[in-house]
Amino acid sequence: MACRQPKCSETVVIHELLAFVQQKLDVMDQVSLEQILMTSFTEDEIIQAKKMLADSAVTQIRLITRHRDGRDLDHIADWCDQNNVVLNPIKSKYMLLGTQNQTNTILTFNPQINIKSNPLERVLEGQNLGLVMAGRLRFEGHVQETMRYCFYRLKVLYQIREYLTVNVRIRLCEALILSKLTHADTVFGECLLVRTKRLIQRVQNACERFYFTK
Repeated sequence: MACRQPKCSETVVIHELLAFVQQKLDVMDQVSLEQILMTSFTEDEIIQAKKMLADSAVTQIRLITRHRDGRDLDHIADWCDQNNVVLNPIKSKYMLLGTQNQTNTILTFNPQINIKSNPLERVLEGQNLGLVMAGRLRFEGHVQETMRYCFYRLKVLYQIREYLTVNVRIRLCEALILSKLTHADTVFGECLLVRTKRLIQRVQNACERFYFTK
């Protein structure tokens, strides 16, 4: 598929689109709740493609992604209503993800994000399952907060260190400190800056000294 314009007009050969639609339909037959929410973003394109496929004389098809004006969010709100899930638009927020230049470019258009005519407030930072996220996805705030927690716990453990065996020290550190570091590390591990990685290394070194230093 070749994308010709920033609005993402795509020209595809008929057999390529057939495979594309079939793949989407196969996936939608075996989706979880989370996947259902995500497929709402491609639902309109799939419906359009199926209608176009009815004309076998078509040799090329152009799919034009139009400006949605928040209709995808309305689809999610409608789905929640139909499945007895409470979605409170007043408490909902949105966050822009990307580099500083990408974020600034989007902000020049003064985007208005709404759910059921309720405007959403933009936030610079959010938290999901204990993971603090900011727009640039560098997770510096999350790591710094985790470091404060870890060093405080280590300070408390030092008060009883002389009464503990090496094995008990290791177990306590793994349970109370290192487990905090490994929480969601598969999400932020590849995104950290060098200075942030050094902070994590400081905690690991401090734990090692707690284990073995006499």
